[in-house]
Amino acid sequence: MEAISLPTKSIGARSSAGERTEAIELTFSHSDISAILRCFRPIAFDELKKNPYADPAMKKAIRSGESNDIKFVRARPADFAELLTLIRAYYRHDGIRFRPRLVEPALSRLLRSPRFGRIWLMRDGSKPIGYVAFTFHYDVEFGGVQGVITDLFIRSAYRGKKLGARAIGVIDAHCRSRGIGSMELQIVHGNRIAERFYRKIGFRKLDRGIMARELS
Repeated sequence: MEAISLPTKSIGARSSAGERTEAIELTFSHSDISAILRCFRPIAFDELKKNPYADPAMKKAIRSGESNDIKFVRARPADFAELLTLIRAYYRHDGIRFRPRLVEPALSRLLRSPRFGRIWLMRDGSKPIGYVAFTFHYDVEFGGVQGVITDLFIRSAYRGKKLGARAIGVIDAHCRSRGIGSMELQIVHGNRIAERFYRKIGFRKLDRGIMARELS
């Protein structure tokens, strides 16, 4: 269920292929996030402990989360090659056209410029097994800056271990620690597994579609 792909930066390619995407938004309440974080390891705690909205119950939920050997680590420029391999696998999984001339410089810029966003690598020991990418968006409808989850990919052998939920928790804690009040993501039209997963953790579908136009 956690094999969920979120094709934001490739939406132009998807649109040209005739596929439809849908947007869903989330604003977490304290009760929502407390329930979600029950399955998380302390990986999110370093972010959450700096969060002015954090409460003891939420911190306890993270500490008491399910234990496994998968670590979430902030990606660095030195992780470029490993991330590119994962991105290629993600694109193959979702049928996205991989365009090196766009993807490679964009990935390099994101890794070197935190103002654009963050990427977290999932590692089993030293082995990279997935990643989640996060950027920013500004929308007055939702109070200004939003967190945008652009990619979430997990290798098939590691699915079903609550890593998708843990990834959302890491992003949620990061947003809250910076005063960001909502998150958004996109799912491919008809991806019922992804839709059920996100609804379960509090996302709601908006009655609107996504359109994109490439300017180059």
